Amino acid sequence: MGRGSGELVFAGDNDPAKGFTNTDANRDLVKDETVIRELVQNALDSGSGVRTVRFVLADIPINQIFGLSEYRAAFEAACRYLGADEPVTGRQMINRIEKALRSKRLRCLVCCDNGEGIGEQELRALYGSGRSTKRASGRGSVGHGHLTAFVPSDLRYVLYAGQRLTSEGNLSQTFGGHAIVATHVVTSGNRRTQRSADGYIREKQSRRQSTLFDVERGGDQVPAPLASLMPSDESGSAVMITAYNPVVPIRDIELMVLAASTRHFLVAVFDGSLVVKFQNSAGIEHTLDPRALQAHINAIRPDRNRRSALRTLRTLQDPSSQMANDVVRSALGDGVRIWIRPRLRGDEPSTHRVSVFRDGMWIQDNTTNYLQPRHFSGTEPFDAVIDLDSTMPNSMGALVREAEGASHLQITPSELNNPSALVDCFSKLRELLIANARQTSTSEPYAPPQLRLTGTSIDSSPMPRRRPKRPAPEPSVVSNGGVDHEAVLRDGIAALPAPPHSASDALTQDPDDQADTEKTDRSVRPGTSTGLSTSCRPDPQDICVFHVAWSAAGRGFRSGATDLSLALPSGTDQTSRHRIAPGYLTIASVRHQGQQIDLGSSGRKQVRIANPRSSDSATVHVAEAEAAALGADRSLVEAVLFHRLATTTGPDRP
Repeated sequence: MGRGSGELVFAGDNDPAKGFTNTDANRDLVKDETVIRELVQNALDSGSGVRTVRFVLADIPINQIFGLSEYRAAFEAACRYLGADEPVTGRQMINRIEKALRSKRLRCLVCCDNGEGIGEQELRALYGSGRSTKRASGRGSVGHGHLTAFVPSDLRYVLYAGQRLTSEGNLSQTFGGHAIVATHVVTSGNRRTQRSADGYIREKQSRRQSTLFDVERGGDQVPAPLASLMPSDESGSAVMITAYNPVVPIRDIELMVLAASTRHFLVAVFDGSLVVKFQNSAGIEHTLDPRALQAHINAIRPDRNRRSALRTLRTLQDPSSQMANDVVRSALGDGVRIWIRPRLRGDEPSTHRVSVFRDGMWIQDNTTNYLQPRHFSGTEPFDAVIDLDSTMPNSMGALVREAEGASHLQITPSELNNPSALVDCFSKLRELLIANARQTSTSEPYAPPQLRLTGTSIDSSPMPRRRPKRPAPEPSVVSNGGVDHEAVLRDGIAALPAPPHSASDALTQDPDDQADTEKTDRSVRPGTSTGLSTSCRPDPQDICVFHVAWSAAGRGFRSGATDLSLALPSGTDQTSRHRIAPGYLTIASVRHQGQQIDLGSSGRKQVRIANPRSSDSATVHVAEAEAAALGADRSLVEAVLFHRLATTTGPDRP
């Protein structure tokens, strides 16, 4: 078992020459998490029962990589044959291979599982492009996406190993491998032979039979570096990516592997049918199981994927979210599980979402044309998770499996011979979700929380459009530090009094005015906001801080000042039947051009900034209570600026 059996062979080839640029291993088209998803999916589909997938990041001496002498000879011959004519992408691949071959040790990523193991049939699928051993039920060891494993390999060399228990209780092993180099020519005497760019590990010449499928049979002994990582006394398989180099430089490969497994197999991990382990080069192992889901979700990037996974986990963990099996079975048949959470949290998007999983693996959210938010317009936003079992014959899961395509990331019923069967399943699923969602009131149509800042009914009479000379008084502060109960609250956000409707009503604070009123500044007259671009970015560290920047077109701020406010839009505009004014945050202080503008303990809704530049910025601190109440809605806050021109005579004009 130490040395392994077989040999790496590059067969004779009369096809047009293939260079080092290979579409099957294009680093521009494959993400690192796609590679992990494919490896875990093949392991999960390699049988029934609880599947344990173990990733090992190992530094292996280069002289222990099986078949490397044959690989090196083929690479050097290909460089002599095609190297001078290679394009930029081909030269980049040559440089990566040369660097790896000069190393004394290679970092390899090995994925092992305790499934049924790779046998002769599965090895044929790995050696054949576009073939698969996955049966119609979706179970098998190898799918179409196995070529993604070549992308992060600097050698484009992947090894496969499998073992199965025989009826006598012994282990039967299968070993193979596939290397992608480039077309090359070898010379033997006066004979020149063109060899294929693809090399395969197969039986040695002395044991090989002369048949069409010789190339599809590997050795029957697994070499030591790979054998030591496989299960010792049970069936299983292993895939080794030699010279592992992530597509995007990653500081912590462990976090990426476990986060990708969490995102794409959340349901499988949650219900215990999948356990993922990662062992780093120091031998330290970490486990992804139901108890560790929350921690590994926090490592998912980008943030939108992390928030999506967290929303799914909350739905699964809600004890009242799972539908009764008999209700689901009567509508959709066997093999379907549904969780629906009609009460969303304040920090979650107020939209409908239906996440479809198949055998615990995420496929798609809001399936196009069938499960989109517009199909649930009569209900309040909810989050639903659907898990389908594809092993059930003629079930919805089996239909979805056939409609996924090779990528397993979208559902296209039109690809089926009988698409109406799956379309009918989607219709029944949609009706079931609507029946279990919260219906919107006929007297008050549903509106997201940001449309309810005023605390009034959405269907009430139009709000009066008057132009007050001064804003409504601030909510009074009671002795215990809270806000007076007369302040209107809705969805955890305090209703903020509307500021002046025009720049002419901009007011300045008089520190001596005990009634918190403001006086008109007659040194400037109203300008215009036309041509003024603004941005408002929440500070990632301090919830009370916003960074405001602006740029004035044309001549910009020729003179005078500008009035700055921070607005939380209501979501309505001129086209709305009942227009609702935005809410304005209380500004505690502003730092502009190195100077601090202190507004006192009470703060203000509008701040005068003197002598602004055409392209300028300011750091704005808002009231802590209001910032905390906003929560995730801090990203919705906008900066509103009015340009004020200097004048020498006359009061402000409207």
